[in-house]
Amino acid sequence: EFEYERGMYFLRKDEYVSAKRFFDNVIQQYPGTVSVPLAMFGNARVAELSEKAAEAVKLYEGILQRFGNDPIAPRVKLALGNLYYSQEQWDPAARQYKAILDSESRAPDLVQFAMNNLILAYKQISLFDGALELTRKYIDRFPDDPDLVDKRVDIGVLYQKLGYYDQSVLHLQSLLENADADLEAEVRYYIGESYFYKGDYQQAILEFLKVPYLVTKKTKVDWTATSYYMAGQSYEKMSKFDQAITMYKQIISRPGIDATFKTGAQREIDRVTALQKTNK
Repeated sequence: EFEYERGMYFLRKDEYVSAKRFFDNVIQQYPGTVSVPLAMFGNARVAELSEKAAEAVKLYEGILQRFGNDPIAPRVKLALGNLYYSQEQWDPAARQYKAILDSESRAPDLVQFAMNNLILAYKQISLFDGALELTRKYIDRFPDDPDLVDKRVDIGVLYQKLGYYDQSVLHLQSLLENADADLEAEVRYYIGESYFYKGDYQQAILEFLKVPYLVTKKTKVDWTATSYYMAGQSYEKMSKFDQAITMYKQIISRPGIDATFKTGAQREIDRVTALQKTNK
C-alpha cells in the first residue's frame, strides 16, 4: 500500500516515470495483494496521461480481464469509456458506461458520471430515443445537479431529432418562463429549428430573429450568427432570396462574430446571388 501511495503521489505531480516505477514495483514484488489491480490502474493512467492511448486501452482492458470482480473495475470501465470517447469511438465508450449502470450497486458514486456520459455517447451514435429516456431518468435522479437546465433543453432537442416537432416546441416553450436572456436565446433558437424542420419557415424566422436581441455574452455556440444563418436558410426555402441575402449580410456586418462565420456567410451570399442569376 505504501509503494502504491508513493506511485499515486508522483502521478498527481505528473511525474510519470517515477509513478510507473512504484506501480511496477507493487505488481512485481507483491503479486498476491489487493494493491496489484490498483497499481495496474495507475499504470494505465500513466499511459493515458502520457498520450499513449493504444497502450492505455490495452492496460485498462487487461485489468478488466484479470480483475473484473475487483472493486476497482467500475472505475476502470469509466476511465476506459472516457478514453474511447476522447478517441471518438462512441460504441465501445457507450458499452463501458452502460456496464457501470447495469451493475450500479457496485459503484453508486459513479452512476451520475456514467449516466451523463452515456447520454453523450448515445447522441453521438444517433440513439436519440435511448438518450431521451436516459435524460429523463437523469433529471429524476439528480434534481440538484446545477447543470440540469441543459438536460431540460436537451429533451426538447431530442424530441426534434426524433421528428416530434410539435412536442419539441411545447417542451421548449415551457422552459421560457424561468429563463434568463441567454438561456432564452438558446431555447428560441431550438424552437426555430423545430419549426424549420417541420416546414413552417415563417414561424421559424420569427423565432430565429428574436435570438440576436437576447444574447448578452459569448458562449461556446454563437447563437447570433447561427440564428441569422438559419433565418437565411428559411427565406431560401420560401424562395425569398433577397431576404436570405440580407440575413447573411447581418452575419458579416455584426461586430463580435468570428471571421469563420463571416467567410461562410459571404459564400452563402455568392451562392444565392449566382442562383438568382440562373433563375433569371
